[in-house]
Amino acid sequence: MSQDNSNEPLLNHEYDGIRELDYPLPAWWLATFFATIIFAFIYYIHYEVSKAGPSSQQELEMNLAEVQALQQKAQDAAPKVSEDTLKGLMADNGALEAGKAEFLAKCAACHGQMGEGLIGPNLTDNAWKNTDGTLVGIHNIIVQGVTDKGMPAWKGLIDEALIQKVAVYIGSLKGSTPPNGKPAEGQVYE
Repeated sequence: MSQDNSNEPLLNHEYDGIRELDYPLPAWWLATFFATIIFAFIYYIHYEVSKAGPSSQQELEMNLAEVQALQQKAQDAAPKVSEDTLKGLMADNGALEAGKAEFLAKCAACHGQMGEGLIGPNLTDNAWKNTDGTLVGIHNIIVQGVTDKGMPAWKGLIDEALIQKVAVYIGSLKGSTPPNGKPAEGQVYE
């Protein structure tokens, strides 16, 4: 059974016995093609010739300014921890006990049961590696962590009030002399 293809629009060439038909492209394809050309022309005029639109650098700067504004807003909304607030907790035996319990559960694996330092630094001397040894500095290290040394950021994992109690407990360890204390590391602060 053979087909009669005599009415088909054929091109005037043949390759390996195959003759190519010559049908026009679909209208939707042509419309899309011409629309992209028109869009590219308008885009080029708007951004490159008239400079009416922002450049990539300007867009980046606008986005960074927006991110910085959001970060500042979040910082302003965050509760402020002061040295006085933490020193006030130091007089509260309940706060120290809660801080000690959390320290033993989360921190003792690296810093030792009495803060003497195992793979983490000794917390009982006046030498500090990542902070200045103030209660606020200790609090900030607990919140932010020291990821390059393997200490996780505890913000979001431990309640803020409990982080303050742990910081106060660690502050209370200063000056104690546990057995087998790790040698001092970091800068000495008085």
